[in-house]
Amino acid sequence: MSGTTGYIYKYVNSGEIENKGIELGLHATPVRTKDFEWTTSLTLASNKNKVISLADGVDYYRIVSSPFQVEVGAMVGEAYGVIMGTNYVYDDNGNKVVDENGLYILTGSSSSDVDTPHTGTTRISTLKMYPMSLYESGESTGEVSLLDLFDGKDFDFVESKFTVDDLIFAICRGGWPKSLKNKNPKSQLAIAEDIYYQTCHRDISKVDGVKRNPLWAEKILQSYARNICTMAETKTVFGDATSTTGMSKPTFLDYVQALEKLYIVEDVPAWCPAIRSREAIRASVKRNLIDPSLAVAALGVGPDFFNTDLKTLGFLFESLCIRDLKVYSSKMNGTMSYYHDRYGLEADGVLHLKDGRYALLEFKLGSNEIDDGAANLLEIERLIKEYNKAEKQVPLRLPDLKIVITGTKYGIKRDDGVYVLPLACLRP
Repeated sequence: MSGTTGYIYKYVNSGEIENKGIELGLHATPVRTKDFEWTTSLTLASNKNKVISLADGVDYYRIVSSPFQVEVGAMVGEAYGVIMGTNYVYDDNGNKVVDENGLYILTGSSSSDVDTPHTGTTRISTLKMYPMSLYESGESTGEVSLLDLFDGKDFDFVESKFTVDDLIFAICRGGWPKSLKNKNPKSQLAIAEDIYYQTCHRDISKVDGVKRNPLWAEKILQSYARNICTMAETKTVFGDATSTTGMSKPTFLDYVQALEKLYIVEDVPAWCPAIRSREAIRASVKRNLIDPSLAVAALGVGPDFFNTDLKTLGFLFESLCIRDLKVYSSKMNGTMSYYHDRYGLEADGVLHLKDGRYALLEFKLGSNEIDDGAANLLEIERLIKEYNKAEKQVPLRLPDLKIVITGTKYGIKRDDGVYVLPLACLRP
């Protein structure tokens, strides 16, 4: 309920419960005399109930919670008063999994519609865990090491075995570990759909104990999905997400912050070197999610959709590249930013390592734009050199690498020093 109405909540009598059962009563007088009477009664009862429906848009309502991560609630399709809790994450050998601090990792939540439920990856607030990269899922050949390139180790030629259809499916499925254990493609795709649902309907209210509207959370993620890897301003995303709701801007920002705490929303900051005037360089964030599969789930589409919508596929491919590069550079505390100025010059990504080295990146799904991408990277390098001619005391570091990452088949090092690399050939 919007606070502009003068109210912040309302009480409603909403919900339907079905009860089915049987009750038998037995009343008897085994002994009766003139001065004494003994009567007894016996009742046998059996009852099964099921929550048929709750308020519109609500599939689960928490009745009472405890301080030890167990709660009692009403869930559509289940008995009233179902007990919900967490479990430990186990490896393939049945051992409990611990994080880098030696603490057990707990699962997030369950779903009766998915045989391998929410992995819990997005529910850990003290340990940031990215979904798997293509190399970790066994889909990248790993012929080219990103860190080896930074160390000056070249390669001659690589060839990716990843087809466009493979790439589309990997984007839609995501890097969720449990999805790889499912045997059929439909159940693999269901994992991202389940995480999207759990995030909006449960996790966003549990992350800090604030009750939030799941439909509003869906609207925000749908807007993020439509604007993924673009520089859409906050007012644009807000307007898109609230076009059919009464959500205020403070509420919108609160929801986005909660999604950031859940490691669902992860915007990419701008890189603003002094090679242009401050007014010429875009400083707003680039909209992004932790995994492109969440955007696909929010849009409610599947792999077949992208056979005709290559523009959206290109943005999702960029998100996939950002995810994998963050994983590959994590050993060196890699961070990702982007460069864009008002003259149209851009680098889709700038990967910074903790020792100061960095790579200028362009992400191009097909081969037609590789030359344009390489030209952008070379122009940015030229501007840095021009700046350094005038700035002798604090010169800018030249890029250590210039890479166009593609969804194509072949990888080479061009004569101008720009690497062209298929994403499915990379490893840390």
